[in-house]
Amino acid sequence: MTILNTVLNTIILNTKALKKFSPITLLNATVLSAMFISACQPSNEPNQKTANDAKTNELKNTAQAKQVDKACLSLSTSMRAINHESKVEALEQVNQLLKDCVTLVDNAQQLKWIDETTSMYERFFAHELTDAKQMAAFDEYGLSILEAKQGDALDQPVVKGDQKIFKTLSPRDQYLMNQQDKAYIELHYQGEGMFQYRRSPAYIKAIFAEALPEDQRVFVTRMAQDNDALFFNDAAIAISWAEMVDRALFWENYLQKYPQSHFKADAKKLFEEYQYFIFFGSDNTPVSDEFAPDTWIDENALGHIKALAKRQDTALAEPAKKFLTFIKTPVNERMKKYPVEPKDRDGYEKSSYTIAREQLRKVLNLSDPWDSSSDSYRDCHADGICVMWQQ
Repeated sequence: MTILNTVLNTIILNTKALKKFSPITLLNATVLSAMFISACQPSNEPNQKTANDAKTNELKNTAQAKQVDKACLSLSTSMRAINHESKVEALEQVNQLLKDCVTLVDNAQQLKWIDETTSMYERFFAHELTDAKQMAAFDEYGLSILEAKQGDALDQPVVKGDQKIFKTLSPRDQYLMNQQDKAYIELHYQGEGMFQYRRSPAYIKAIFAEALPEDQRVFVTRMAQDNDALFFNDAAIAISWAEMVDRALFWENYLQKYPQSHFKADAKKLFEEYQYFIFFGSDNTPVSDEFAPDTWIDENALGHIKALAKRQDTALAEPAKKFLTFIKTPVNERMKKYPVEPKDRDGYEKSSYTIAREQLRKVLNLSDPWDSSSDSYRDCHADGICVMWQQ
């Protein structure tokens, strides 16, 4: 630019001298000056190329976005097309689309898709066995897997069972068994020698969690963690009392932190279930038989209940205190203090075991989560969300 300034200054300072030249000479001088100035300017070609590349990329991205948007709009239709004859590749395609689309829609649509994926997997797994041998072979093959895993009831890692039994399975079962670990497909041990296919509890977290509001993300993340392994096994609780207390406290805190959560009702159900099991246990892992002085009581359970009674940061402290008072009350004093009907609906005398549990439920104001006249039950211990189970 220094040379350019010099030239311009020279032209200006010598205006009088230039007047002596002819118009043609002046024109030539002007043209030469313009050419010189133009040559000194930076080229626009690289900038133009960058702009063209950016425009091309923008058009490509727009086209791709339109394709994604179109696929997103038809996602519900794609999910409804999945059934018991579908291949695993169809599931994988839908799941990839869900990942691509879930951040592009509002929360109402996200929740709708979550429900639709549950129905989609139910249809994918649904097939009726009418052949008695094939029906028997299904559980036999599952048991052979347990044997190969030396009794480990975890769904992961995937292990093959007895191949002779495998060959007697229905064609669809053979196909599904070979798809384990793909598209979140698992063969799940339910306990008592029974098996079922299920969607991995990690599915909702993996596909939806990052796009969900905090309260929903926390819910599905915890569900994926807790439901990875069995909660019940042969009518026995398969986790420790320490873990049970931890889960109850977690859901109590969740309800306090997210009082308006979409999953509020399910979180409340989980809290109440774990609270009940802390004080009562289950059929094959009871806290006690009689809940009375000088009778058997699980020391591990009792230790955690005593610890809860001393806490000041949980609503579980109050029922824990009442529990400790109840088990100190002699049996012959209880009927006056905690009256219940001594006979059942059919007029038969109730056992001391039944009476003690009824009295304790009344004292603690807790209801048995399995005591329902409904034909359906909302199961919160098998998936990444709570799902309806039909009897």
